[in-house]
Amino acid sequence: MSLTRLRLLTACLLLAVTFSSTGCLYSREIAQTRRDFERQYPDLQLKREFVLSVGPGTIGFTRWLAGFADDDEDLRIATRVLEDVRRVKVGVYRVETPGLDLDAYDLPALRRLRGWETAARIREEEEVVWVLYREHRGRIERLFVAVLDDENLVLTRLDGDLEAMLALVLEEKGNLWGN
Repeated sequence: MSLTRLRLLTACLLLAVTFSSTGCLYSREIAQTRRDFERQYPDLQLKREFVLSVGPGTIGFTRWLAGFADDDEDLRIATRVLEDVRRVKVGVYRVETPGLDLDAYDLPALRRLRGWETAARIREEEEVVWVLYREHRGRIERLFVAVLDDENLVLTRLDGDLEAMLALVLEEKGNLWGN
């Protein structure tokens, strides 16, 4: 067996063990937020595409794998950002409601009651985005982003040293957006 094939087999095995040992295929919080949307907007019909929760093991493994990639500036920035993230939860739901009026939707009030503060609500032509944060001991340690368009509802939560991550993103902003 070649060394490359052995590395690939080892990586696949480690990935399988990591996913199976961290409960990565479900997030109660993401599922609850989806239910909150459906409860607040009974006409909104959502169908789960996938829900994924990854912790430090999977994130570390992803950073390790990224180290084998070609020298790419965006990948370098993403790898640095991941150093400060401990957990990522993502849920993608297909919107099955025709003719969705995006101006009629707001992030469910329950999220605000659970201690989240709204950082921004952005209304683009074809989507609405909510960015919320939660502080702990005066530091931003949780970030929640919800994106709703006429095709999908995407819910994402990040945990970690997010002030450092946000500072890095702002520092690299010119590189990320081509400015």
